[in-house]
Amino acid sequence: MQRLLEQTGLVHNTKEFDRAATAVERDKRQDRWQYRISKTTFDTEHVAVGAPHGAKLVSVELNADVIGRLPLDATSGDPFTKLAIDIGLQGQDAEGNGVYFAWHFDRHPDGGSRAAVTHPRYHVQHAGRNLISRDLSWGRALFMETPRLIHPPLDGVLAVDLVLCEFLPRTWARLRRDGQYVALVRAAHHRYWKPYVEVIASGMSRDTKGNGKSTDLWPSLC
Repeated sequence: MQRLLEQTGLVHNTKEFDRAATAVERDKRQDRWQYRISKTTFDTEHVAVGAPHGAKLVSVELNADVIGRLPLDATSGDPFTKLAIDIGLQGQDAEGNGVYFAWHFDRHPDGGSRAAVTHPRYHVQHAGRNLISRDLSWGRALFMETPRLIHPPLDGVLAVDLVLCEFLPRTWARLRRDGQYVALVRAAHHRYWKPYVEVIASGMSRDTKGNGKSTDLWPSLC
């Protein structure tokens, strides 16, 4: 992944992926694997900005903190014990002032408190504490803790693919024609998304009601 991203000329601090691979090799002899990716930055291609009028997106920063299970339990749809993916957007308004936004992809911790609202085990929230901590003036904007929207789990590879797809579409389309890149993404789909989707599908079967595993992933199932 590091070499592929370096070749684009649009991704910075790619050494984080080499560090992540080294960490996985070291930890996989135990009952888990883990890595962190810090401040990997993508220079964005042209994508539409809704507001403020005249603003443009400049860069996207990716941070990841991931701990996975060994051996992988393909029946649970839950390959991680910790997952926190932060995607931060930085742009400029028409006057050249900085504007910001963020997405937070999360795994609700085991034993964590459950709010009265739905709380899928894997979910995405807009904004989040990393954005609010900037202490900016938000005008008439309102930021809520909810909804936590259901989202399949992301590892580093899938998080990169998401950023490229949404914010560097030409680069993403080019990499999707690269066999090595496709193999990395396809392996991650098989490892993380296939069991996730299968557990949800089992909870929607006519022969079964939503079971504990499926409703953990998607609380609205019944």
